[in-house]
Amino acid sequence: MKIALSILILIFGRLLPHPYNFTPLIGLILYATSEHNITKSLMISIIGMLISDYFISGTFTWYVYLTIVILTIIARYTVINTTPGVLMLNSISFSIIFFLITNAFCASYYNSLSASYIAGLPFLRNQFLGDIFYTIIFFKLNGIIDTISTKKIYVD
Repeated sequence: MKIALSILILIFGRLLPHPYNFTPLIGLILYATSEHNITKSLMISIIGMLISDYFISGTFTWYVYLTIVILTIIARYTVINTTPGVLMLNSISFSIIFFLITNAFCASYYNSLSASYIAGLPFLRNQFLGDIFYTIIFFKLNGIIDTISTKKIYVD
């Protein structure tokens, strides 16, 4: 159930109206990697992205998927504990890595790498806010589900 819910949050977080770059992707990568092995983590993120990309544009930007793979591999080694400080540091770091990698692949559109990074700066704030917000959502929701599923129900 958690896997399906995670994928649905990613899909609807991207499909429903939202500020540019305010999406659940980084939060999902951090959460999925903390809960599952690297293969399952990748599958969760990529399935959600493929479905939402299909409905958004019908196109798939390969370097975004490459970035998902890179971030999932990094997360395997950095999401060792899930204390709030570590999660926020990972969220912010992953936002920066995502920005650097994806904008580097857009450099040809802007005729230079620096122009690509400058053009992307207005979206970076929303990236930070969205990544932090959804990281909190995924981990809090996980705690709530765990609490509910471990409670015993007694019927008189």
